Amino acid sequence: MSETPQAYVARLAAEAGHGDPSTVDRLVTRVVAASVPGRGTEYSAPLRLASGLLADLLLERDPGPVEPAAAPWPRFRRKGVLVLGPHGAVRATRRANGLGAAPPRPDRVVVLGLPLDEALADVWSGHVWQGENRTWGGMTSSLAARDRIPPRADATAIARRWSRVVGRDRVHLVTRPGTLEGITRTPFRVVHPPVTAAATELVRATSSTLGILTDASTHARVLDRVLRPMLEGDAGPRPRVQPTLLPWLDRRAQAMARRALAGGYALHGDAADLAPRRTGSVTWPGSADAQAATLAVAVRTLLAICEETP
Repeated sequence: MSETPQAYVARLAAEAGHGDPSTVDRLVTRVVAASVPGRGTEYSAPLRLASGLLADLLLERDPGPVEPAAAPWPRFRRKGVLVLGPHGAVRATRRANGLGAAPPRPDRVVVLGLPLDEALADVWSGHVWQGENRTWGGMTSSLAARDRIPPRADATAIARRWSRVVGRDRVHLVTRPGTLEGITRTPFRVVHPPVTAAATELVRATSSTLGILTDASTHARVLDRVLRPMLEGDAGPRPRVQPTLLPWLDRRAQAMARRALAGGYALHGDAADLAPRRTGSVTWPGSADAQAATLAVAVRTLLAICEETP
C-alpha cells in the first residue's frame, strides 16, 4: 500500500461521502490527525486507524449513566413470558412484543430455535457486543474441536431444562420467524435479526480499543446506546462456517432435530428448520477483501457520526 493509513481512509471517506461536503471535511480532519493504534499488517493499519477513531468519537457521544430503574416486577405481577435463545434473536423478539425485564417466575417459556449456523453467528455477535475479543473462525473451530454447542444455540437443551422447571405444557420451541397465536393473549412475534460479518468485526475492533480507553461500564454503555443503533440496519453478507466444519455442524443439527421431535413440548414450525441454512458467505478470520468490507462499514459509520456532529 503506497498511501499512508490516514491518506487511504481519507480517500475512502471522500469517495463514500454523499450530501454535505462539510461532513467529509470534518471526518478527514479527524482522520489526518489520528494515529494508528496497535500493531498489524500494512493492510490492517487503515482499519485499526478507523476503529480507533470510532472509539474516540463514541466516547465523545457517551450519553452518561442512567438513573436506576424502579423494580420491574412488583410482587403482585411476577409471572410472564420468558424468551430464551441466541442474544440477538431474544433481544429483537422481546422488543417486538413489548417485553421488559425477564419475569422472576415465568409461566410461559418461548425458546427460539434458529438454523444452527445462524444461531452460532448470533451467539458470536452477542459475545462481541458484550466486549469479548472473539473471532468467528476461532469460536467455531474451538467448538468443533470440543464437539460442543454454546448453551444459547442449543434450543432443545434449553427446552428440556425449562420443561423440568415449569412443565412441558408451558414450553414453546419456535423454529421460524413470524407471528404466532396461542402463546400470549395477543399475537406473539418472533424475530430472527441477521448477523452481518463486517459490522460485527467492526464492533470487535472498536471494542478492543474501548477496553483500553475507558472503564467497563462506559465501554458497555457506548457500545449499546451509541454504536448499536447505528449498525442495526447493516445488510452486509453473513458469516459462514468453514467448509471443513460442515459435517460436524450437520451432525449436531440432526441430533437437535431428533430431540425436538421427542421433547414433548409444543413445537411451532418444523424440527428440520434447525438444520444449517448456509446463507453466509464470509469465513473468518478474513482475507484482505474481508478487512476491506469491515473498513467500508467503519467509514460509513464515521461519516454518519460526523454528519450528526456539526
